[in-house]
Amino acid sequence: MTNFSSSDIVFATISQRGNMLLNLRLSGITAPRDIYGAIRSALPNLSGLARLSIRNASQGWSTTSAHLFR
Repeated sequence: MTNFSSSDIVFATISQRGNMLLNLRLSGITAPRDIYGAIRSALPNLSGLARLSIRNASQGWSTTSAHLFR
C-alpha cells in the first residue's frame, strides 16, 4: 500500500464470493491498521477469503488484494 495522510479521503470495499459486503468512506486514516479496524468494527463476524479494494481519492491511487480474515 502507499502512504496515507490524515487529511486523505479513503474508500474501502470488501467483497466475498462476488457479493459486496461493505463500502466505507474514511478520513483521518494514518496507517493500514486503521482501515482494518474499521472493517472489523463494521463486520465483526467476517471470516474467510475476501477481496479488499482501497482507493485514496486525495492522492489518486487504488489497490485491490485478497485477504484472509479470521
